[in-house]
Amino acid sequence: MKFTTAMTMIVFFALAMLTGCAQRESRVADFYGVSYELARFNQIYDMDAGKKNVEPVDRHDGKAAASTVESYQESFKVKQKVTVEHKVKTGSYQAM
Repeated sequence: MKFTTAMTMIVFFALAMLTGCAQRESRVADFYGVSYELARFNQIYDMDAGKKNVEPVDRHDGKAAASTVESYQESFKVKQKVTVEHKVKTGSYQAM
């Protein structure tokens, strides 16, 4: 009786360990390559897509573009660490 109970416990523990090690496909793996396949399909579907609108873009605001480029370049600069100092007064409350 003790042997079967011990053997059952060992088998149950072994099965629990094996199920814990089982790998499950992630959601990312389920959709791996979908964006590539969609881009490829859309390029094949409309072969003349690059020939439709070949005019240069002339309505882009220069000031907005310069501001965008400047903020992009500023994002790479090292910012100084800001320290905040808190002062707490202790003592009795005085009416104003």
